[in-house]
Amino acid sequence: MTDKHTPGPWHVNGIDAILSVAGNRSVAKVYHPEADARLIAAAPAMYDLLVELDDTPLDPDIVRILQPWFTKVESVVDAIEGDA
Repeated sequence: MTDKHTPGPWHVNGIDAILSVAGNRSVAKVYHPEADARLIAAAPAMYDLLVELDDTPLDPDIVRILQPWFTKVESVVDAIEGDA
């Protein structure tokens, strides 16, 4: 995938928009500022966490127990990166 999301961190401008900290670019406009803005602003951190989890080598017993969950994490990362 060649397109990348606007780098985080993102923050809420206090009204109805999400802005990137680097460059102060508009990322999104929200219609329920409190709830939507917090969720969208947290997206880069959530993505970074999912990628870190997906890339972390784990004990085979842990992977076996949590395999359905790890499969979901991998699917979400693939969807975000455009590989799904």
